[in-house]
Amino acid sequence: MKLLMNEADFLQWVLRDYFLLENESQDLFMTDEELGDFINHSKPKRYPCVAYLSHSIKYPTISQMKFIYEEQLYQWIDKFSATPKTLNLHGGR
Repeated sequence: MKLLMNEADFLQWVLRDYFLLENESQDLFMTDEELGDFINHSKPKRYPCVAYLSHSIKYPTISQMKFIYEEQLYQWIDKFSATPKTLNLHGGR
């Protein structure tokens, strides 16, 4: 997972996490134009967002980019806030 604040963060995340390049000087198997098209097609709807890669059981070697946006985070926060808290004396949550 990676918090993306802008398109530069997205490009860096795509190169390192999706294409598994350790640095930007490594050769990519596509042209700059193809990379630009891929970035434009794959980028999130808006920033900031949380990006992660999802793997399917049927095709485990294929990763799909997923994005979590602010609205979803607030929905989850509301659910956490509405959940009754209990005291756990055994050290777990």
